Amino acid sequence: MAYALFIFSVYLSPIQFLLILTVLNSNFDSKKQTATEEDTPTDVLEELSKDEDAAIREAVAGNPNTPVEVLKNLSEEFPEAVTGNPVFDLLLLDNPDSEFIRLSLARSSTTPQETLVKLVEHRDRKVRIAVAANVNTPLDLLERLASNPQEGIYLHEAIASNKSASPEILDKLLGDINEYSYFDIHRQMAKHPKTSALTLEKLASHREQSIRLEVLKHPCFSPHMREIVLCLEGKLTPDLSLFQKLANSPNYYTRLLVSKHPNIAAEILEQLANDDNEYVRAKVAQNPRILRKNLEKLAEHRV
Repeated sequence: MAYALFIFSVYLSPIQFLLILTVLNSNFDSKKQTATEEDTPTDVLEELSKDEDAAIREAVAGNPNTPVEVLKNLSEEFPEAVTGNPVFDLLLLDNPDSEFIRLSLARSSTTPQETLVKLVEHRDRKVRIAVAANVNTPLDLLERLASNPQEGIYLHEAIASNKSASPEILDKLLGDINEYSYFDIHRQMAKHPKTSALTLEKLASHREQSIRLEVLKHPCFSPHMREIVLCLEGKLTPDLSLFQKLANSPNYYTRLLVSKHPNIAAEILEQLANDDNEYVRAKVAQNPRILRKNLEKLAEHRV
């Protein structure tokens, strides 16, 4: 802060510098009023746009006297305030193809749906991703985007973070449960309040620990999901039926986690000793509960 004030003292007149200093040292109500008033000098608004309080920054974003460059900096955090700014319509008329204008509209939840439908056809991927994350984007458009793998991981992650996305749309985003490139999507799905119970159960046995633990925080998690997560953490010894279910999972990494369990049933360990996946068999060989006959089987596989 001291360095920033020194820089301003060099480039501003003494009166301007004292005005900024006075505003920055005032209380919240005074700063909020200054940020809202249309006759506030632009250099003061620029400084207030960096205030630690979000309410002050948002007020600056809605002030018609705020410089365009400052509005650009605030548009990602406060798109509704920027698009609701009286000066925004003038900027739209002046340069409708500006990236700043398109992104602001794509991000704002107050943008009409018909505008969002047009924006998603734009070649700029940042604009398309912003539309995918917009809570006002029509569900049929979100479903179309979610169903198209060509849209890419980042756009699908934006849909997964969209609170308006339906359970059916989210299910389409699951993809390969073991593919690293999908992990950020899976993490968003584990947090999403509308993720279906079936998908949550799949995420409960995810290879990434942070995603499994995120499922435990979900408002719709069940005792069964908790058992799965804690079993794969090695913190719970479930009944034989759950061991069996996890050992038969099509997800090899789930089977791998089961094979590491310190209290795994002997018959489950024997089953996993014949697993098709070499990494699962390798973990079985490292389990202290492994029986001699199972080690012999593993030797046949040349683990």
